[in-house]
Amino acid sequence: MKAVICGAGIGGLALAQRLDTIGWDVVVLERSPGPRTHGYMIDFFGPGYDAAEAVGVLPRLHEVGYVVTEMTYRDEEGRRRSGMYYDQVAQVELPQWSRDRVTLIGDACQAVSVVAGQGASLAIAAAYVLADRLSTAPSIDSALAEYERVLRPVVADKQEVARKGVRWFVPEARWQLPARRTALHLARLPLLDRYVADAVAGKPSAIIS
Repeated sequence: MKAVICGAGIGGLALAQRLDTIGWDVVVLERSPGPRTHGYMIDFFGPGYDAAEAVGVLPRLHEVGYVVTEMTYRDEEGRRRSGMYYDQVAQVELPQWSRDRVTLIGDACQAVSVVAGQGASLAIAAAYVLADRLSTAPSIDSALAEYERVLRPVVADKQEVARKGVRWFVPEARWQLPARRTALHLARLPLLDRYVADAVAGKPSAIIS
């Protein structure tokens, strides 16, 4: 079988790796001439973490990752500020992810927004689930349907968690900032840290087997 993947982002490359592993002929199309020279910090957890463990790349991620002990907001002159503001925070919701033999993964159909903080994780999980279904389902159509059936509830949960938490993540007024700082400090306490993590991450999922 042959697959053409449009986009060499996290989801596209993860899918290319998985399809190559199961014996597919894969072509990746990307208009950028090469990898970007700058990066972006991500907090990697959730189903994508499970997928990384399943394919054996988790030790490498631990090797190149780093532990963040503190995060502060600063302006362009390096002065410490109490918070950050966004003009817009958006999600992507589509009635269906596939048509014929074309399907979407990652932010193209599953964007949960920066508030949920699991875009990379969900993209890798989507790649893993899609490749798994393509390798086991009796047809392409059934594989794509099963991929969406399994993953859509997980994405919907993360999006709902993000919508509920957006006012905490992006306060509407300055007086709400001290309350957010207090909540962040309390989140470090034993037991409370697990509660906060569950509230931010949403329901645990077992889509990676």
